[in-house]
Amino acid sequence: MTENPRRPPLVVGASAAGLTVAHELARRGLPVRVIEASAGPATTGPAVTLQPRTLEVLDQMAVIDGFLRHGRKGETLADHTTLPTLHPYTLVIDRARAAALLREAVVDLGVSVEGGARDRHPAAPACLITCDGFPQRSDPVGRRLTVVADHDPDTGIRQAYNLAWKLAMVEQGLVGPRLLDTYDEEHPAERGHRPGIRALLNAVPALRRTHPSHRSGLGLTYRNSSLTTRNTLDFLSGYHVGAVGFEPTPVPAPGSRVTEAGPACNLLRSELRDPRWSLLFATDPAGTQGSPDSVAATAAAQYSAYLSVRILGAASLPDPLCRLRAALGTPPGGWLLIRPDGYVAARGSLLTSQALDRALSPLSVAPLRIGANPCG
Repeated sequence: MTENPRRPPLVVGASAAGLTVAHELARRGLPVRVIEASAGPATTGPAVTLQPRTLEVLDQMAVIDGFLRHGRKGETLADHTTLPTLHPYTLVIDRARAAALLREAVVDLGVSVEGGARDRHPAAPACLITCDGFPQRSDPVGRRLTVVADHDPDTGIRQAYNLAWKLAMVEQGLVGPRLLDTYDEEHPAERGHRPGIRALLNAVPALRRTHPSHRSGLGLTYRNSSLTTRNTLDFLSGYHVGAVGFEPTPVPAPGSRVTEAGPACNLLRSELRDPRWSLLFATDPAGTQGSPDSVAATAAAQYSAYLSVRILGAASLPDPLCRLRAALGTPPGGWLLIRPDGYVAARGSLLTSQALDRALSPLSVAPLRIGANPCG
């Protein structure tokens, strides 16, 4: 008797959130099914406002161009200099058009959306992801996951993106299922960025001026996430213990968006669209075995399935006039580890195997083998 083949993940609900999950799984080479109760996609709907952080997500998904063509730029952030982003504006777009753009992107990746599906629980999918309004719940053991309901596509896209890259790593066998625990762990960080909070801020001008990050989503951080590695002596927000006492932590700090480094991050747009983690590294002229350059080369060979290693200023990541290095605050040998969603997981002034092992430890991956033959 032959064993039944493993069934692909099943996404229930072709909402903006569901299509985001499907897109990101398919973009990482995973087979995925999408079923929808309605016979076909909606053709009309109310306008929705997508906030700057959601536009960053759509940019990383490489689908932003269609949204910019069919949407209308709304309010420009008056304070975008203090909340840097590549998209310092809101985008107003028809809800049905937004879903259609995501559906087209999913179909382009070879995924069909099965309309009129009544069977909500087909036999033994590898993972069931509901995105059609069920209460928030996550059960990594049974692979029964729920992303935020699509009454708010803006939040739904962000939540779906947070789940999708983690689920993809688990389904690809790159990490264990404990990574999915961080989805529930990081979800409360969105509470201050939910529609109800934003409505209150919009209604009270004084609050709106004081808390612009709540409206834009740009103030969302994962500083306390188990995926974020900070200096063990980092007692105060924005400061760490350095060589001469408390020193300001370079921006972007661990747990924040890498695009907080400002306009120079335009040079990172292609890299941020890579579905893997990114290790950005400023080369060290010393170049001896065990040096930052050796560590980076070993990481590139050993972790290539889920880690992109880029030398700042190299041909693969040009940095004219060292603008990006200056914006990121990376000295020779300095480094940043960036999650697939563009948040900084860790950073340091000197890349060592111990530092990188510690930064990657939440993923429970094998430690670096410095000096080993990458092909052996």
